[in-house]
Amino acid sequence: MDFFIDKNKIRELSDAIKLGYRMCQRERGEIPRCIAQSEAERMYTGALLNKWRREGLIEPVKTGDSRNNMLLFDAERLEVLYAATIKPIRK
Repeated sequence: MDFFIDKNKIRELSDAIKLGYRMCQRERGEIPRCIAQSEAERMYTGALLNKWRREGLIEPVKTGDSRNNMLLFDAERLEVLYAATIKPIRK
């Protein structure tokens, strides 16, 4: 019996496995749960972060009351948003 699986479905399954693995790493403390705004901008671009903030999809947490305190983002949330935003190129 032959089965045919669409290439896009395989890509979606692969992305889900990668995301699940990263979640396990985060739970074990192997990778950080939060990332600084500068790191997030480098990984996902400032324009994409601003778009997600405008749409209310992410909200950074400030580490203190001072103007100079860091803004932190939930790393897992950013990964999920990025995976949902970037569409696979169909050939």
